[in-house]
Amino acid sequence: MDNRTTLMYGALLHDIGKIITRSNEGAASHQTAGKQFLQQLPPFNDEQFLQLVAYHDLEQIEKSKLSNKYPFLFASSSKRYCPWDRSQALSR
Repeated sequence: MDNRTTLMYGALLHDIGKIITRSNEGAASHQTAGKQFLQQLPPFNDEQFLQLVAYHDLEQIEKSKLSNKYPFLFASSSKRYCPWDRSQALSR
């Protein structure tokens, strides 16, 4: 998957694991659930893309030793442009 395609699909699918975790109480984090789901689909079984899905929150990136810059770009822009969790907003 080229860089542009990785970023495009990453922007669209990085939070797909939220659907899985919200429908299954015992599921792992949404990042892990999303990675596990997408790696089963041949077009998305790309390590750089899967790292973006699995590590798109700043807290996770700080704990990992990633050489991939895309998760950091996603986490930084997400924190800046969407600082609140939608589930908190919906529960109000």
